[in-house]
Amino acid sequence: MNFLAPWFLFGALAVAGPVLFHLIRRAARERMPFSSLLFLRPTPPRATSRRKLEHIVLLLLRCLALLLLAAGFARPFFSRGLELPPGADEGRQSVVLIDTSASMRRESLWREAKARAGEYFKKAALGDRVAVLTFDQHPRALVSFAEWSSWPPDQRATLASQRLDSVSPGWGGTYLGLALTTAAEQFLDDTSRAGPRDVAIISDLQEGSKLDGLQGHDWPKDVKFILERVAPKQAGNAGLEILDADGRAARVRLVNTRDSNREKFLVGWSAENGAGFAG
Repeated sequence: MNFLAPWFLFGALAVAGPVLFHLIRRAARERMPFSSLLFLRPTPPRATSRRKLEHIVLLLLRCLALLLLAAGFARPFFSRGLELPPGADEGRQSVVLIDTSASMRRESLWREAKARAGEYFKKAALGDRVAVLTFDQHPRALVSFAEWSSWPPDQRATLASQRLDSVSPGWGGTYLGLALTTAAEQFLDDTSRAGPRDVAIISDLQEGSKLDGLQGHDWPKDVKFILERVAPKQAGNAGLEILDADGRAARVRLVNTRDSNREKFLVGWSAENGAGFAG
């Protein structure tokens, strides 16, 4: 416990007053009958000290009243567990990058990725700002900093999770370099904030991710990079890239991961209903 005006605590020394008053006797002694007072000089009664205290309850109440009065003027307060919300320019800025490429369609990767992103949304403080981007071959803004700040603080995590539920992984490749540079550019729009900044990427980090553009890009200073990798239970993944197609024939490139347990694949066009091959 702390005090805003601790000098008033010296007023607690006034409790010595009631103790002294209870020790000093100012009442006259008992009257005794005397024959004549003609030749006696009148003198007032003198105060004498008591050897023991009387009226203990009354003494304690008087001392307690003085102590409470001194403590009230000192203005006590408890500082433990008291957290002031950060200022508008001191909150954390976080960009959450979520992989929506074709490899995230495997098993329960997408469900786990959404759960990881939900944890970031829930732990954001009142003065924090969060932006959400999804990426495969192209990054897409899902929630901007301004939109996050405009939402009610108690509904930000729920609204961001609902926005994330509206998307799902597609069939595109993983252009990680373009996604990272786009995330770094989100901080360039507002350079007046002095709080910490970080970029969190949620991905399976499959082999063959494109990192073009990172070598020639100036990463912003004081921006922390956080990696949240979601791994499938079964290893192995293959990627397909169409090199050219003229309507009658197509040249494709098939890339297999090193931890894959399959070496042969059937490549073709799927039927309209998604079941089987049309050719």
